[in-house]
Amino acid sequence: MYDGRKKCDFINNDEIKVVEWVYDHHKQAGATTETFDHAQCLYLPISSNNKIYGIIGIRISKEPLDSFDYCILLSLLGETGQAFEIDYANKEKAKADLRAQNEQFHANLLRSISHDLRTPLTSISGNAGMLLTQEENLDDMQKKQLYTDMYNDAMWLSSLVENLLSVSRIENGTMKLNLNMKFLMNLFKRLSSIQKEKHYNIILLMNL
Repeated sequence: MYDGRKKCDFINNDEIKVVEWVYDHHKQAGATTETFDHAQCLYLPISSNNKIYGIIGIRISKEPLDSFDYCILLSLLGETGQAFEIDYANKEKAKADLRAQNEQFHANLLRSISHDLRTPLTSISGNAGMLLTQEENLDDMQKKQLYTDMYNDAMWLSSLVENLLSVSRIENGTMKLNLNMKFLMNLFKRLSSIQKEKHYNIILLMNL
C-alpha cells in the first residue's frame, strides 16, 4: 500500500475500515468479496494458528483472481504467516532467556552483597564486643586500632548502601552516567585495592 516514498492516493478511511475488519474477523474482505465490495483492494490476513501478523492489500479490478492465482496467493500467505510465527517464537524465547539471565544475575548479586554486608558487620560486632568485655585489658593503641577498624568498616557499609541506591536510581533512569576510560582505569585500580585489602567479593559487569 506504500511505494516507500509517499502515501498511495487510494488509501482513505473507507479502506482503513476494511483493514480493521479483516484484522478483527480473521477473514478476507474488500474488492471481489461480499464484504466491503466497494473497496479498491482485496485484503487478506497474514496469519498462523489464529494469530494475525499483518494484512496484505491487493489493488484489483472487479473480476476475482482465477483459482490458480488465488491458490498460489493463499500458499504464499500461509508460508509468510509461518515465517512470522517462527520469528515471533524466536523473539519470545530470546526475551525469556534474557529474563532468566537477569534473574540469575540478581541472585548472584544478592549473594555477593550479602557477603559484603556480613564481613564488615562481623568485624564491627567483634571489635565492639572486645571493647565491651576486654576494655580494661587493652592499651590506648589497641583501643585506637579497634575504633579505627570499626570506623573504616562503617564507612565501607555506608559507601556500599550509597552505591546500591545509585544502582537503583540508574535503573529508574533518574541518574545518568558519564563514563570515560580514565575514570574506568581509576575505578579498576580502586576496586582491586579494596578487594585485596578487605577480601570482599566484587562483581563488575561492563557493557562497552
